[in-house]
Amino acid sequence: FDVTATAHLFFKRFYLRKAIMDYTPMRTIPVIIFIATKAEEVNIDAVQLAKFFKMKVSSVIELEMDIIEGLDFHLKVFHPRRPLEAFLRRLEKSDEFPQANYEKALGKYAMRLAEDSYYEDASLLFPPSQIALACLLLSNRKMREKKLSSAVIDDKKLLRICVPQLGATSKIFTRLHSKLERILVFVKKAEQMADAFGMAKSKKKMQKRGCEILEKLKKCLNPLYDPRSAAYRAKKAAMKRKQKALRAQKQKIKREKDRKRERELLGPAAGEDDAGEFVIKRNPNFKPKPRKPPPTENDNGKPMKKRQKLGGNDVKESNFKAAVKKEPGQS
Repeated sequence: FDVTATAHLFFKRFYLRKAIMDYTPMRTIPVIIFIATKAEEVNIDAVQLAKFFKMKVSSVIELEMDIIEGLDFHLKVFHPRRPLEAFLRRLEKSDEFPQANYEKALGKYAMRLAEDSYYEDASLLFPPSQIALACLLLSNRKMREKKLSSAVIDDKKLLRICVPQLGATSKIFTRLHSKLERILVFVKKAEQMADAFGMAKSKKKMQKRGCEILEKLKKCLNPLYDPRSAAYRAKKAAMKRKQKALRAQKQKIKREKDRKRERELLGPAAGEDDAGEFVIKRNPNFKPKPRKPPPTENDNGKPMKKRQKLGGNDVKESNFKAAVKKEPGQS
């Protein structure tokens, strides 16, 4: 429930700030689901998600930061499920209901209304606790109309049990009751949409209408945000060049700061002028040392035997003479 509700909320919040002609839903929906799983700490592989939606993994990762920026980096969201569970626990502890398991039937229907409420914009306009309270109120009224239980109570009594810190005659209680009536309008519309989408005939009709809208949308997409256009590719190439130049500039500034800090700590290094740039300078007083003559005696004081070169190899003179005296057929 939480991942689905978070994805619904992210989708609506994103298109409050961004135009649908810049970011098509077919591109954003997989990325929004991926971000929703991260926000709710549910593990899902980006490769499997991209494979399911028949798109590239790079497209999911590339669009992720744009979606998060469109959400204004607010990824923590709250849903009516937890407040609804808290209200149901309060109802279970109270002794107002003579019939057993009434809270379970009430909570089951109220939870379905809370899930259906995301078809409308109630989650963008009202806090989750008030939406949960409105779902409880509507489910109680539905059970009263259908006479599903003899333990149905009135709205004020239900609100007094769920919100015991408010008095039944206080002004805050009156304002809360009027606000819940406004929320009920959204919840009822959402329930009608969910019921219509659950019917096979109306579901096919809605899907067909959605496909027609997407086909029309393809003709009026912004070319700067359309991956199939040449303008989009040129924009991406320009962004890469700009990022590369920015990284090079940052590295240059970092090197200059490190060099300046080093000069302040250790002083100017050898080969640096007053500007601090490295310059190769010739020493006019430099004279190379003369080479030492080859040794004529070994460590024992005996004269060293001369060597002769044969085919580029140094061969002792005695070995050379012995090799010459051998006949050609001998080895």
